[in-house]
Amino acid sequence: RAAPGSALKPPAMHLSAALTLYFARLFLLRFAWVILAFAAVVLLFDAVELFRRTAANPLATFDTVAAMSLVKLPDTIGRTLPFAVLVSTILSLRRLNRHHELEVTRASGVSVWQLLLPLAAGGFAIGVVALAALSPAASTLYAKYQEMEAEYVGGKPTLAAVAGKGVWFRQSTHDGHYFLHAREFVPANAGLRGVMVLMMEEGDRFTLRIDADRARLGLGYWVLYGATLHGPGAQRREAPVHRLETELTIENIQESFAHPATLSFWALPDFVRVLEAAGFPAVRHRLHWQTQLALPVLLAAIVVAAATFCLRPARRGDAGALIAVGLACAMALFFMMDVVSALGAASRIPVWLAAWSPAVVAALLGSAVLFHLEDG
Repeated sequence: RAAPGSALKPPAMHLSAALTLYFARLFLLRFAWVILAFAAVVLLFDAVELFRRTAANPLATFDTVAAMSLVKLPDTIGRTLPFAVLVSTILSLRRLNRHHELEVTRASGVSVWQLLLPLAAGGFAIGVVALAALSPAASTLYAKYQEMEAEYVGGKPTLAAVAGKGVWFRQSTHDGHYFLHAREFVPANAGLRGVMVLMMEEGDRFTLRIDADRARLGLGYWVLYGATLHGPGAQRREAPVHRLETELTIENIQESFAHPATLSFWALPDFVRVLEAAGFPAVRHRLHWQTQLALPVLLAAIVVAAATFCLRPARRGDAGALIAVGLACAMALFFMMDVVSALGAASRIPVWLAAWSPAVVAALLGSAVLFHLEDG
């Protein structure tokens, strides 16, 4: 017999395989509908915005704008995954609550942790699929979108690229363009080592090659030291100092390297190594990689955090208000994600802290509230 005044609790039991599959299927179906709705809304708004931005370009036809919206869509969908999982969790638990399935399940002795395990596992699986399948496709299509944006909207084309043996720059001139290759970049003084320049006229006709020991970026020009100029045939001339006009600055050089979103999760580590070996900072790329790596944990943590606002019995009239509070807290979490990401990109906090802190904070807060609900 229980002691007087003590609450009788049902014996603990495990969630059956049938119920586990039922809860997981319910969550994944809700997620599929939510992500389709998000995709439709995002596609519509992106198309309207692109029509506005390309209105002055007669080459930007309806088909072109539609294609730009579609190739940008996977990257945008990847960014909305946390919010889609949040909404899916709320819809799933509200549905179970309205039909009193949560009450019956918990009355049978199933703990809140066992009940949420299928949903959290579903969120984690969505993150893994996003890394394995969505990230490569989204990065490839986003790179295509950037090319189309530069052509039809007037965005800045890529001015720099890194390879395994150095860095390349391309610069237009009044009568053609030139390619500048350097073995190493020195950020301290915006300098280059092991420099080679290929001067080209209109029609990609080679006119001059310049080899230099080192170079330094000035205001509107490169200063090449110890330069040797090789013209067509056997022409050769030595120049202790040689100037080469350029529009590049340190800022737009760093911005010209491949945007992190144009590289898949699997390609980012190699690109970071090459970029840092060439002497350039790779904070943005390392942050993007760490953020993607934390995505499955973040989605599972969002499920746990969202559940704290949806487990109240349906007969209580303040359930809707509690869900509204949950959405407001989620907005605060997403705002925090943007803030810590900006701090990480600016090297104010470590990259790993900026990438993983939102997932850890969501998991700890959600777990604390659920422990109170379960044991209180």
